[in-house]
Amino acid sequence: MRVDLGCGRSVHRGCVGLDRTAFEGVEAVHDFREPLPFPDNSVDFLIASRSLEYADDLPAVLKEIYRVCRHLAVVCILAPHSASSFHLADPGSKSRFNEFTPFYLTPSQNHGELYFPRDYASLPLYLEPDAFSNREDPDYDFRLLRMEVFYLDDYANPLFDAEERLQLLQSQWNAAGEILYHFAVVKEPLAPGDLMRLIVGGFEEPDRVAERRRTDSAGAVPVSGEPPLAANGGAASEPGSPLLREEARIGPAPPARRKSSRPSAPKKRTRPPVPVRAGSGPKPRPAQKTGSKIGTKSRKRP
Repeated sequence: MRVDLGCGRSVHRGCVGLDRTAFEGVEAVHDFREPLPFPDNSVDFLIASRSLEYADDLPAVLKEIYRVCRHLAVVCILAPHSASSFHLADPGSKSRFNEFTPFYLTPSQNHGELYFPRDYASLPLYLEPDAFSNREDPDYDFRLLRMEVFYLDDYANPLFDAEERLQLLQSQWNAAGEILYHFAVVKEPLAPGDLMRLIVGGFEEPDRVAERRRTDSAGAVPVSGEPPLAANGGAASEPGSPLLREEARIGPAPPARRKSSRPSAPKKRTRPPVPVRAGSGPKPRPAQKTGSKIGTKSRKRP
């Protein structure tokens, strides 16, 4: 079974639409804040596009999602970023999502596997020391497969590299508007390659994101990872896509790079060429006479 949780007026393709309002196409009229009307281990794919931020008790909703999903089911969540003042002003928005959310959706013993290549390599450095030492582990286990941040126009600029954007994201408001996650539901011990097979298989994403990729005019390209799958099974975004995004995926950590202790050589400054106006250059030297030598008088022929 495939479920679109809080689908609203647009049900994701091939999914059972669940919403508390009986819009056209909604098959299960139900408030997702109540226990879900699905059997245990019956869902293969669940998508929640801009709905979970309205959950009064997010852990309770996540626990229900975990119950109805089978082992290695994929859960896709699109939510407003917590540092967006526009979304924060929404009085109906109760739950917050950002790049640290994956640390709270899996037991702390799995945090070492939450490795973010390139784009978020230094993200764990922003965590407080022993941040999870006094916290109880959640009753569910959602392992991050991929995370994507959608930056606002002022920061969707190729002049910023991934590390600079991450620093801006940690220090300033309104750097990002939305965040997209893909999680794997883990209920049994993982075999080698289980998560990697899900990653290689590609990702479905909300139509809202696919439309944004087509219309965004930031003029940047993806910085890492393979493009997710589109509705027709092809790539949702190809190299050269105008949408700037930062992606993160699970994988083996590369060896740490050692910084050189040698001071970097100062860059040589080059002066721009001085424009020469017509007639202002140096005058040509007069041609010497044939047979004459510098410093001597020319001899007269008899």
